[in-house]
Amino acid sequence: MKRKKILWLCSWYPNQLEPFNGDFIKRHAEAVALFCDIHIIHIARDIEGKITKDVFEANDSTRGFKEKIIYYYIKLAGGKWIQQIQSHNKLYNLYKKEIKRYINEFGNPDLIHVHMGMKAGLAALWAKKQFGINYVVSEHWSGFLEHASEKFEHTPNLFQNAWKKILIGAVSVSAVSNTLASSIKKIFPSISPVVIPNVVNTDIFSFDEKKILDSQEPVFVHISGMQALKNSLQILKSFSVVFKNYPSARLFMIGAKPTELLNFVNEQGLENSVSFYEEMSQESLVKFLQPATALILVSSYETFGCVLIEANACGVPVIVSDIPVFHETVKQEVNGVFTKLNDSNHLANAMMQCFHNRNNFNRAGIAALAASRYSYAVVGKMFLDWYDAIIGENKD
Repeated sequence: MKRKKILWLCSWYPNQLEPFNGDFIKRHAEAVALFCDIHIIHIARDIEGKITKDVFEANDSTRGFKEKIIYYYIKLAGGKWIQQIQSHNKLYNLYKKEIKRYINEFGNPDLIHVHMGMKAGLAALWAKKQFGINYVVSEHWSGFLEHASEKFEHTPNLFQNAWKKILIGAVSVSAVSNTLASSIKKIFPSISPVVIPNVVNTDIFSFDEKKILDSQEPVFVHISGMQALKNSLQILKSFSVVFKNYPSARLFMIGAKPTELLNFVNEQGLENSVSFYEEMSQESLVKFLQPATALILVSSYETFGCVLIEANACGVPVIVSDIPVFHETVKQEVNGVFTKLNDSNHLANAMMQCFHNRNNFNRAGIAALAASRYSYAVVGKMFLDWYDAIIGENKD
């Protein structure tokens, strides 16, 4: 069967300025590239002119798909709104130019796939009107969620109307969880998103029995940007309780080093037991996960939680807050345990129970379950089936 040509327009995507920005989208691309010819366009504004004082293009095709990242710099003048309009126009025109270039070189794609409706979706709307190319949208943004701190409803009306046009204009919309899909439908009742989850690279995150620590030391890992919604301070407070019972316990906080958290660790005398690290590659991350007792993620809200399936793919159980989205991934005492949201004592007990019952978890089974649901082959095929249904419908 002939491979489909899919043009991806990504509002978020890893780049030289933000190496981890939307890295889950890149992993989706790696999965879909098993089945389709993927060409990615991402346009990033270089505010400080670190890479260019004009426009700079970076091309890559080493991961099984074509990737073009365009950096642009614009010398702004006038007030805030004028500057935003200038930047938007530059980005929009660059997207249009690249879509035309793609069509001239490869012909019309079978479909355009937008990741994150704003801002790349505006270019997809234009391409639909200009060339008659249909597009789909995959949404990832937590702002659609009811309890998000930065909510869609609080954005300017102009922004809301543009995003609505993008989603309404799509032939189909996907979301990474039922929770996100339901939230989108509440805001846009005419849209019923299909659910296609995030993926895990099982070539990196895998079960290795040799890496499991055969000791009496609890080892916990938390991975996030340490934003308020991640409740990282609560994790530290809970760990301080665990530490009193297990002085050899270790906690690795990976993703950022906020001063507030560092100060708490020093005040509690935990500096030899708690280690902080900045964001790191997946190849480095797996070295912390494979020997761990458990991964901890007690967010107030999430659209998915990629680190959960990465831990599970290593055979590591997870300790998660009892919020609806995590029930889509975690089954109590099978691949993890739930803890009450914003309850440090309950979390501390969950951490100690997870250590006490560590031999009750079937680590090989946890890894196999994660691979069966979130591997590149499984999720990539879900995207292919989605594309097939859409393209088939539009050919009839």
